[in-house]
Amino acid sequence: MLNPSASAVPPLGRNTWMGWATVLWLSLVCSLALFGGLFTLAPVDKTEALQIGIAETMLRLQEWVVPQWNGHLYADKPPLPYWLAMVVWQWFGLTPELARLPAAICATLGVAVIAWLLQRVARRELPAREAWLRAALAGTLLALSPGWIVFAHSAVHDIYLSVAITLALAGYAIGFCMPESPFRPRRWAAWIGFWCGVGFLSKGLLGIGLPLLIIGADCCLRGETRRVILRPLPLLQMGTAMLVVISPWLAGLIAGRRWDYLQGFIGFSNLQRATQAVDGHHQHPLFYLPVLLALLWRGG
Repeated sequence: MLNPSASAVPPLGRNTWMGWATVLWLSLVCSLALFGGLFTLAPVDKTEALQIGIAETMLRLQEWVVPQWNGHLYADKPPLPYWLAMVVWQWFGLTPELARLPAAICATLGVAVIAWLLQRVARRELPAREAWLRAALAGTLLALSPGWIVFAHSAVHDIYLSVAITLALAGYAIGFCMPESPFRPRRWAAWIGFWCGVGFLSKGLLGIGLPLLIIGADCCLRGETRRVILRPLPLLQMGTAMLVVISPWLAGLIAGRRWDYLQGFIGFSNLQRATQAVDGHHQHPLFYLPVLLALLWRGG
């Protein structure tokens, strides 16, 4: 947990070259781990094949609002990954494997954000060289994580949700849990709202609810942070930025009177999934308990 009472960040000084070395190292790691074999593997499972097929259908119909498949609405997922695949195909041609390119780029962005965040935290208390080494290690560990590699090589929604939540929480950590940011009630509140909106377009209400739940839980433990973020202006800026991202798509749905899609998307894909098992995916309520308990361990 970050310490708001810590001293301000010291200047980088003569160790700026370590920053460039870290960038080059992480670029090499990401190019091998996240882009290696990106266009040579067939769709890894039926889910990826379905998502690619939906994006192809939307491109063929020039439909940018409602995901469709085989002449039917596909209300299970929001459209952001389909939009990105459509843009890539319009630039480079309709090759199904190219739909993975935005996922790999997004995964690389997540690695960069984690390294950047850790470097900002570490350099407040450690020498610049050690701070950059820790940033490089954190980015390398994420880039080489099996789950990160798999989703970077798959044209599905998960990597976009993960990165959107990561960026929202990184903005909260830097803007509201560190003392050196002079714009924290304004710039970073809008940053959080923006990436919550991106998370909504990536996977639905989970992209908004999960980061805000984490922020809310942390605010319960931090009186100073709670007093800063739970003010009308930061909350208004957060909500406004979120609406700026999601309202064009929602406006398109409402203008087209696509109530059937909204009912399926909000009802089945979001609320029903949060309250009961769907698609035959049953699991014991305590399935994630060991993982949640492990998150409480700070590792010394």
